[in-house]
Amino acid sequence: SALIAADRVLTPFDCDVFSKRALHTLIENVIETQDDHNDRLEIEGIVVNQFQAQAKLPREVVQQLKDEGLPVLENMLPPSVIIKESHQKNQPLIHLATDHKLTQAYQSLFNEIEQKQMTIFFLSIKKFPGSNVRCKKDEMAREPEARFKTEKFPLKVKKM
Repeated sequence: SALIAADRVLTPFDCDVFSKRALHTLIENVIETQDDHNDRLEIEGIVVNQFQAQAKLPREVVQQLKDEGLPVLENMLPPSVIIKESHQKNQPLIHLATDHKLTQAYQSLFNEIEQKQMTIFFLSIKKFPGSNVRCKKDEMAREPEARFKTEKFPLKVKKM
């Protein structure tokens, strides 16, 4: 299984009740994989897709996920047909429509994930002051001592 080999999981999520059920099933699978095969496995974050900020239901569903303590990423992707055009033209969205709101949302999401990884890396270095250890940030982030956890953004899924 991919979960056994992975260190982290980034999960896409559409804002509806069916996706919420599927997300909970995936979380159960992650927990089972952590318990049985890979205790290093972490949920990196939940990427909210097709988010319509003006609609009540998507806002409520996202808030419920946050209230459950799930690591919902702040940058959410709005719905748009431009992604289908990108697929049809076989052209990356960033090249097809650089200034489009969805392109900008993807760039913001990337920056959020990258910043989070850098935060984990620098916090792990602080835990080992005076160390001359040189390694890639990804290797540092995998070390059990370097795991960064906060109430706001738990990297490991806790059993519910």
